[in-house]
Amino acid sequence: MSTGESLSLTQTLSGRLRNFPLSPSAENALYGLYEAISNSIHAIRDAGRAGEDGRIDIQIERNATGEVVGFIIEDNGVGLNDDNFTSFRKIDSTFKAQRGGKGVGRLTWLKAFDAVSLQSTFLDADGKFASRKFEFLADDTSPIQNHELVETSGPAKTSVTLGKMKDAYRRECPKRPETVLRAVVRHFLKDVISKDSPSIFVHDDGVSDLRKVFAAAVLKQDKGPFEVAIGGHSRPFEITHLVIHKAFADHEVNENIVYLLAHGRVVAKRPISGLIGLKKLQGGRTYVGLVESEYLDGIVSQERTMLAADSMLVDVVIRNAAEEAIQFLKSETQPVRDRQVQMIKQIKKEYPRFMGTLADEAAFVEKRLPLSVRDQESAFRAVSLDWYRNKRRIDRSIKTGLSNPRDDAEFKNALSAATDSIREESRAILADYVAERKVVIDFLTRLVARVRSSPDDDYETEARVHDLILPRKAHSDNTKFETHNLWLIDERLPYYYFFNSDLPLSAQLEESDAKKRPDITLSDVASSFEQRGSNEPFIIVEFKRPGRDNYSSKDDPVKQCLDYVMDMKEGKKVTRANGEWVSAINNDTLFYCYIVADMTPTLKRLVEFHDMKRAPDGRGYFKFHEGLRAWCEVIPFDKLIEMNRVRHNAFFEKLGIA
Repeated sequence: MSTGESLSLTQTLSGRLRNFPLSPSAENALYGLYEAISNSIHAIRDAGRAGEDGRIDIQIERNATGEVVGFIIEDNGVGLNDDNFTSFRKIDSTFKAQRGGKGVGRLTWLKAFDAVSLQSTFLDADGKFASRKFEFLADDTSPIQNHELVETSGPAKTSVTLGKMKDAYRRECPKRPETVLRAVVRHFLKDVISKDSPSIFVHDDGVSDLRKVFAAAVLKQDKGPFEVAIGGHSRPFEITHLVIHKAFADHEVNENIVYLLAHGRVVAKRPISGLIGLKKLQGGRTYVGLVESEYLDGIVSQERTMLAADSMLVDVVIRNAAEEAIQFLKSETQPVRDRQVQMIKQIKKEYPRFMGTLADEAAFVEKRLPLSVRDQESAFRAVSLDWYRNKRRIDRSIKTGLSNPRDDAEFKNALSAATDSIREESRAILADYVAERKVVIDFLTRLVARVRSSPDDDYETEARVHDLILPRKAHSDNTKFETHNLWLIDERLPYYYFFNSDLPLSAQLEESDAKKRPDITLSDVASSFEQRGSNEPFIIVEFKRPGRDNYSSKDDPVKQCLDYVMDMKEGKKVTRANGEWVSAINNDTLFYCYIVADMTPTLKRLVEFHDMKRAPDGRGYFKFHEGLRAWCEVIPFDKLIEMNRVRHNAFFEKLGIA
């Protein structure tokens, strides 16, 4: 029995391997090779060798069917001396912690291979060369077997044999020599492109110098610093930009990509095509970005296969790296930017409200629009969001400055900002308003042309002209006055509060059973002040089919309007749909009758019969009927359209609406 005793924990190698995260995959089948190469690079650096003085040779072992079954990795590094061997024998060793070593890399060998052996020549503590060789097994009791240590002659070198790849990994391992070659290049890109790193040769269907192979594939290269805000701090990063041949594109994503490196090794990667707007570069090329940082070095997992951080942090770094890539690839992304500028110009044209936000289309695209935005709807969302955020920012600043200013200067600035904001908003509202009018004018132009080309009995097409200006069966109790387009006829008409469209006079007059249906009637321009019975003129609008040329005395539009006037005078009072009277009509009530119709020969004969006067511009006719106190005017459609264009052109030009 004992008390107060301190006890240690024990672990088994088999248990450690079972829990080691390295599931079979094309990439993980090569991780043992990656670990051996990484050890060789460290050993060469420890030996003080730089550049071409350091050399790593990799022999790819294949079976009769061409499958990869193992690797032999040789280097001329410092060798497996006593310090290195002591570290080798200790799982989770911290011997290489400063360079990113977690002390578990060799477990990948036992995880994927059944026959692992090492042979190394090194200088011992007495300065003499010694040779060490042994087998490395997944044995809980004696993982290092047949160990031999003898004196020998130099030079220093190490050979690691990874044989008998386990079936699960063998089936996943890339088979084509060039695929294995590219995988090794991708994993050690930083070392391949660094002049002070050792030369790496792969022996598989010939001998390949990775530096020369990759150098031939690099078409463009640059590097630069950037910063990422993480946890409230700005962290420094560095990115190396490479444009390479597509043959070296990542085999899993096969598109532009950014790799994150920790201690010089790839630990995370993300495709960035969506962020930069390009899946591949033209001409069979692809982009590779290599991101490094001391911050990444500090958060790599112990297996050095991933970052010990959530995916959101990785995404933040990748997004910032993508912004750097965009600048590097500016010549490549310019066609995308050009298309985006055209989309923004179209949005500005169709939605003038955003004229302030899009004052400089190219600048907005460059600073505000992600390259991933490729369609009009996404671009519109981006513009709307930017407009909304900017307006909220200004409104908050104004509110703070006006309600609780720190000093007079802040108050004056807030007042100036408020004035500018109101001016800009008013201009945007006006732009929207005028743009909507332009659409209506353009639509009326096309509609009139279409009606003219349709058969004479196509009354449904004729009715569309009526509906564009004020829908049939509409009246002031079921339709908002601001939704109609009566301004096309006269700018004063939108101010009339009570209106009816294609309704019988019996539904509009208190004392009438007339079934006649004027196209449009309007009354009481001053209704907002409840001045019933005022002397404001009543309005009658009658449309005739564009291009019509079959008028007769039976369907004389001038007589038709005068008949409406007589019926309304006899009805005494104008009523709303609910029966409430609106305005009284007496013998002194003035009427304006607008007849919108093309001046064809048969219509011209009728207006001249009524002794109507030709308008000063030679288009249209007018006359005041003294007895009925009714002003009648015939307005051709072409004149109506042109009057509206001329009236609005100043707005169109000032606001930049084409």
